Amino acid sequence: SANEWKTFMKDYGEDSPVRTYTAFSGYSVGEFVEHPSFGLGKVIEITGAQKVTIVFQDGRKTLICNRPRSSEE
Repeated sequence: SANEWKTFMKDYGEDSPVRTYTAFSGYSVGEFVEHPSFGLGKVIEITGAQKVTIVFQDGRKTLICNRPRSSEE
C-alpha cells in the first residue's frame, strides 16, 4: 500500500544512492532501486538466491535478481 511505501521511504533523501533495477544484479536489504515500470522502491527482503522483494508505491513486488547472463549477451 502507499502507506507502507511511505514508511519504508522515510529515510530516503535527495542524496540517497539509487540503483537502476536489472535482473542480472544482486541487491541488499535497504537499498533503493529505480524500476522502469514501477518507479522508485526499496529492497525489503531477499526471498531466495534469485528473488528479491521490493516495496513500490503501488505495492510489494517480488522480482528476479542475480540472473546469470547468457553467453549471447
